[in-house]
Amino acid sequence: YIDLSNNLLAEYDLTNYDNLEHLDLSGNKLSSVSIAYLSNARNVNLSGNNLTEIENVIEMPLCETFNVSNNNLTLETLPYFTAGEPASYVYAPQSTLVIPTKAPSINLSKQNRVIDGRGTSYTWKTVDGRTLAEGTDYRITNDGVTRFLNTNVGEVYCEMTNPAYPAFTGADVFRTSNVTPMGAPTTLVATF
Repeated sequence: YIDLSNNLLAEYDLTNYDNLEHLDLSGNKLSSVSIAYLSNARNVNLSGNNLTEIENVIEMPLCETFNVSNNNLTLETLPYFTAGEPASYVYAPQSTLVIPTKAPSINLSKQNRVIDGRGTSYTWKTVDGRTLAEGTDYRITNDGVTRFLNTNVGEVYCEMTNPAYPAFTGADVFRTSNVTPMGAPTTLVATF
């Protein structure tokens, strides 16, 4: 049993912890962690860190609770476990995905994680919660690249949902920071 929660740890080596059953590294400053040696773990709490990636995800058949909530993980970097493993997988909420503050388009294609043939859905909203109309206010191409068609909507953000991660809903939805849509740059080469 290891409990090193709330110790401001920026790194921790989990090598050779094959027999560890309970690990609590919550509330630290970890940005990356490898779980390659946690095959016998029953409870793993990595919540409240700065995690952007979890390396060497392995099968954890004995795991009852795996908590990675309140980190900087995205749909691209969240571990995916098959049904029933672990029994309780807590991943929501995550930090807001930071995007540019002004842009004519936003590329979120890395967040289009296709699992069992189903990918990510993108819903753009104004800061007051009004849903933008696809085809009128914006167009999505290439599985997650949004081009803004209406630049008069004020600040907007994108909510992303994926069937493999159903807990990203309501107050715990995975979303971007705000962006102000702007027109695409135009260059006038020559006028005769």
